[in-house]
Amino acid sequence: MQNSGFRLEVNRRLPERKTISTQTLRQVLSHIANAENKRRVLVWLDKDGPFWDDPPIHSADEYFECEGDLVTETALAEACHLIALSTAASVVSLTPSKFTKTTIEIFWRGRAGGDRSWQISNFISVAPLVEHLRHIEHPPTTWQQVLDWTKSNCPSLLLSSDILTQLPTTFYPNVAQRAQVLFKTLHEINSALQHGNAARFDELRRLWMEGDYARMTDSSRSEKQEFAAHLNFTHPITKKLVACTWHAKIKTPQFRIHFAWPKQNPKDALFIAYFGQKITKR
Repeated sequence: MQNSGFRLEVNRRLPERKTISTQTLRQVLSHIANAENKRRVLVWLDKDGPFWDDPPIHSADEYFECEGDLVTETALAEACHLIALSTAASVVSLTPSKFTKTTIEIFWRGRAGGDRSWQISNFISVAPLVEHLRHIEHPPTTWQQVLDWTKSNCPSLLLSSDILTQLPTTFYPNVAQRAQVLFKTLHEINSALQHGNAARFDELRRLWMEGDYARMTDSSRSEKQEFAAHLNFTHPITKKLVACTWHAKIKTPQFRIHFAWPKQNPKDALFIAYFGQKITKR
């Protein structure tokens, strides 16, 4: 997957999960005879990742179900939520396991808009996965590609012309792909607002902007005071300074997307003022 420009994201808690026997995955891996292979696998699972739960897209308060089992806080729930946001996602399963079907149905229960289910492609061998990767959209490899993708796929967003200068010279593939999800979500939120779809807007606001672990929040009072000069941005149309203290979070490394919220006019595009490394880092 890496050779094809993609990433296989894992859960940080995967090494402690039970395998088919009573042993954890970590205990099973300890029996690998080749010391270098053992080291590489454990470093990947313990340190390098990438980890989909850093932070997760889906909320631990939501109820995701597969074949009668609760799968919240697993890769299945994460993939389901991504697909619900019209973002491509698939899963890879080890064999033997209980997930040996090529398509897995995940139910999202208790949604504000009612229960729904999504079909997720599941790959259990290499050849079908390689073929799949040949035919799907490749992840961005530059910051400019991220911005071009956003302009094409998120038309209700208005990006600052300064964003490219805000980004570091180092390109982080995991940040780029997570940013695509966040930009798409901001587009979905703003589109619902623009079209007066109150039910969809309320659902997205609850999922993304409310609760202790919200992925989009306002800056704290102390941050607004200490970093006031850095949280005001020039609007590309009005040329006025706009306070953009609300931000979407990327955790590792710490990047932020600052946007003008709440909006004064529901019909307006949502101004994305900043995309780069965390501004309010102390």
